[in-house]
Amino acid sequence: MSDYYYIDDKESDFGYIPVLGDDFVAAILSIAKRRGVKITDEMILNEIFHKKKKGIKKAKGK
Repeated sequence: MSDYYYIDDKESDFGYIPVLGDDFVAAILSIAKRRGVKITDEMILNEIFHKKKKGIKKAKGK
């Protein structure tokens, strides 16, 4: 089972288009590459786990 992202599209009957998660990620990486940005696996992991740690710290402070 795949995840979907729903992209706003005013021309669509529903106002959005479902996009497979794998296609969504591939598009982001392709756009970044064309613009000269190399997104690495390490960067992604740092972004994910850094945000999770920050979220945990904020929850403790409440």
